[in-house]
Parts: sequence; C-alpha cells; structure tokens
Amino acid sequence: SISHAQAMGVRIEADIPFDFSIGDKSFSAGKYDLAVFRINGTVHSVQLRDDSGKLLLTTTAIQNGSTMRKSDMLFATVDAQHYLDKIRTPDCGFVFSKVAADKRVAKAKRESVPVSGASPN
Repeated sequence: SISHAQAMGVRIEADIPFDFSIGDKSFSAGKYDLAVFRINGTVHSVQLRDDSGKLLLTTTAIQNGSTMRKSDMLFATVDAQHYLDKIRTPDCGFVFSKVAADKRVAKAKRESVPVSGASPN
C-alpha cells in the first residue's frame, strides 16, 4: 500500500461563478471538488469532480512556489473564456500546463475564486 506521505494530497471545493476551461475541456459554472495528489517530484495529478462526486477530468499540474494565506483558484481570462491557471494553498501552489501554444494566457488578467478545504486528505 502507498505510504501516507506519498498519498497525501490536497482536496478543495469551490463554487465557480462562471463557465471555465481546464486545458481544452470546458465546464459550466457550479460547485466542484478538486483532489491533487503527488505523482512524482513536482508533478501532481488533479481530479475534477462535480458536486455529485462524478469524475469529470484527470489532468496534471506542477507544484510551484505561489502560496496564499487563504486558498484560491486563479483563472486567466482570454477572450471572455476563463482558464484555470493555478491553485494556491497556504502550503504550496500548483500551476496548470498552459493552453497549448496560447501566448495570450501569459498576458491575460487573472480572477481569483476562493476555495474551502485545502487540508491534506
């Protein structure tokens, strides 16, 4: 069995007030649950579920240094579309791979959505 240290992850819930995308997949505004688990080194698996617990997406994120005293999700707004860019928690941050070859994301304005949870599960 996996040791607890390896299995330790972050689990957050958010009520996202706008339609959004993670990579090339789009989702409607609403309540979501994200679980982040380390795969190896700084690479983490991210699972997005709807509020009924249905798994909608599994993707990867890279751990980085951006932290927030109160956890949040940071979205980049490009052409009125919101892309999930980062998850920030008091302990660490996670950045999502940029939308392939989309230079606009780097310059986009950011919008923060507060989350609850964020404790290691």
